[in-house]
Amino acid sequence: MSTVKAKRIVILGDSHVDGSTFGKALERKLAADGAVVTRFGWGGSAARTWLAGKHTLGKQFTLEQVKASGPYDIAIISLGTNDGANAGVGTQDAATLKAEAAKSVGQIKQIADA
Repeated sequence: MSTVKAKRIVILGDSHVDGSTFGKALERKLAADGAVVTRFGWGGSAARTWLAGKHTLGKQFTLEQVKASGPYDIAIISLGTNDGANAGVGTQDAATLKAEAAKSVGQIKQIADA
C-alpha cells in the first residue's frame, strides 16, 4: 500500500521542478502511486524571489497562488541551487558564503511554513 495514496501533494521549486526531468518524473511517480499532485516550477527562481510575491521574470508563480490551490497534505520544496549561485559562490569569502547560505535556509523555511 502506498503511503501517498489519496494525499494532496504540492511540488514547488526552481528549474529542477520546472524544466528538468526530475520534477516531471517525481510528479509522474507520485501520481502513479495514487497521489494528487500539483507542480509549481519556475526556472531561475530562488527562495527570495518566491518570497517577494511579485512577477519579475517570465513564467512565475507566487506563494499566494500555491496556497490558494491547496490545502496540501505534503509539500516538496526544491530550492537552493539558485540561492547559492546568486550569492556569488566562488567569488566571496567563506564567512560571507556561510552567512548567505544561512539566509537562504531561513528563506526556504519561510516558504515551507507558508
